[in-house]
Amino acid sequence: DVCSSDLKDYLESEGPLLSNTLINVAIGIAKGMQHLHDHQVIHRDLAARNVLLSADLIPKVFTTSHNNITNIKLLIIQNCRLQISE
Repeated sequence: DVCSSDLKDYLESEGPLLSNTLINVAIGIAKGMQHLHDHQVIHRDLAARNVLLSADLIPKVFTTSHNNITNIKLLIIQNCRLQISE
């Protein structure tokens, strides 16, 4: 999946999520946080701007403010490439 936006931008442009989508996104975020916890990573800044969304609205917890480069790789979770525009 290519993640082209974060949850904050998505909500600002598309409006509120439908109930079933909201539940799926919340579960996905919880799974992402569990993944980080399982790898002894403390996120410290979970916010809509730090949740990337794939085209099919699969959330990926992300941060750029972590000191350990190994742990940063864990934060882009499972098959999500970040598309960076310059």
